[in-house]
Parts: sequence; C-alpha cells; structure tokens
Amino acid sequence: MDNCFLVTGCGGFIASKLIKELKNDDPNQRIIGIDNFTTGYQDNIPDDIFFYKGDCADRDLLNIIFGKHKISKIFHFAAQSSGEISFDNPEYDLKTNTLSTLYLLDKSVEYEVDQFIFASTMSVYGDANEKASEVHKCNPKSFYGVGKLASENYLSIYKRQFNLNCISLRLFNVYGPGQNLKNLRQGMVSIYLAQLMKSKDIEVHGSLKRFRDLIYIDDVTRIILNLTKWRSFDFDVLNIGTGLKTSVENIILGICNALEVSYKDIKITHPKETLGDINGIYANNERLLESIPMDFIKFDQGILKMVDSVND
Repeated sequence: MDNCFLVTGCGGFIASKLIKELKNDDPNQRIIGIDNFTTGYQDNIPDDIFFYKGDCADRDLLNIIFGKHKISKIFHFAAQSSGEISFDNPEYDLKTNTLSTLYLLDKSVEYEVDQFIFASTMSVYGDANEKASEVHKCNPKSFYGVGKLASENYLSIYKRQFNLNCISLRLFNVYGPGQNLKNLRQGMVSIYLAQLMKSKDIEVHGSLKRFRDLIYIDDVTRIILNLTKWRSFDFDVLNIGTGLKTSVENIILGICNALEVSYKDIKITHPKETLGDINGIYANNERLLESIPMDFIKFDQGILKMVDSVND
C-alpha cells in the first residue's frame, strides 16, 4: 500500500487534530495510527485510518507496520508529555520519548521514508526566562526535557549521516478544544480551565508572574500541514510558538473572562512548586515566520473557542 502517513500517538490531543487536518487536505490520503492509550483516547481516532494499538518502542509491532505499509511520512507525536510526570518513572519516560524515536528513525532509514516530523518541546530550553531562538542554549530541568533533547540529537545525526529528511518541532504551550481536562498534571491552560469549571478554587504551583507562550491547536496543525509540502528541511529544529508571552495571572484572567466568572471571586492557593517547572519562556519565531507567514489566534479568542467546545 503506497504513500501512507504514519501518525504516532494518534489518540492524543495534537495528533488526532493533525489527522483531521491531513484528511481535510487530501481525503484520499491513507493514514496509519499507533497509540497505546496511556494518555490518548479511542474516541479521538477517525474510523477511516489503519489503527494499531501498541507501543512505538515495540520493535515487533514496527516490523509488522513497516513490512505491511509503504510509509512516506512519519509524524511522531506519541509521548509522555509532562515534565512533572517524568519524575515519577524516568525509565518509562526514556522508553516512551527517546527509545521509540530511535526505533522509528532506524525504520525510516531502512524503508526509505521521505519525511520525519518529530514533536519536541520548549522544555528542552529549561529556564530561558526570555525569548528563546533555536540557537539558544538548551538546559532542560526535567527528565521529559532531557529525553526530548536526546531525541532531537538522534534526528540531527540521522539527518547528517543517513540523509534522512527530518525536523524537530519545539512546541510551546499548545491549547484548544479537545485538550484533556481530566489530566491535572499536564497542560497549564487545561488544568486551570478544569479547576475553574468545577469550582472557584484554583491551585497554582508557583508564582502568578511566571509566563508561557500559548499557541492554539489549529495554528499548530496548520504549520505542520505546511511543512508536509516542503521537499527538504534546511534546519534541524523549529520553534512553534507565537512569540508572545502570557503570565499565569493573565492566563487565569482570560479563562475567567471566557467562563464569565469574576477574577475577584476566585480563590487562588499556592501549594508547593512543581518539580522541574519552568519559570518563563517564549519563542523567538523569526525562523518560522520567514518560512510560513501567518497570523496567530489570540489567547482571548482561542480560550473562548475552547470553552465553547466544552459546553457543546
């Protein structure tokens, strides 16, 4: 079967949205999905893809998939994507985020895959406390960030030594409809939204002055779709962020406005800080905008869309 796209973590927030974007772009595109449902959900997976339940670090499963399908592009989004959770089980984090990447890179060379797009993270930078460009020094504060940075380095070597056309996308804080509101240890926007939808009490693990670069899910999938049109990647890594910083306080204020709740009426408590948390970082996205000119959805618009989707 020719020209299949492989999307790992297909039951997750970003990957499931990406599949819909790919299908909208070409309804006849054959897509293969892998997910072990550690964090993803069966309901997120479209019926018209070839789905394999399993782990991307399972060599036997990869042998079956690559032996049966001719894969032209890989979108590797399967991951344990929480810095905090990575401290619970560093070995699992390494297997899920790094070993799986290495196995997929190996298969990509063996089966002559045309394009490999890897979901990395702004966590590789650590505490930049400023606008970080792709050449900014990386100093991750969590095992999650360490594993993603290791994967980036594997991609760079496979690109130089084996001529694999690949790129690492350093995703900043992605939010939007479909984000998991049940997981209160992953996704700053979704955590605060889930808490405020339940009550007027909210836990903030750290200062309200911390800041993030928030990027709406549709902007992310639009960027990735554009990247699939490129014949080759001229650089190893690419920041996927808006270039705007939003404080934790303004994130909460924006959610309050979307929920029509008075900020003055909520109660904010400050338990201990999250292990490995980053104080602040936002993207220097000059490289992105030079390649893909675009206007980003503002947070006040994006959070309204997210709240409306929950209420539907």
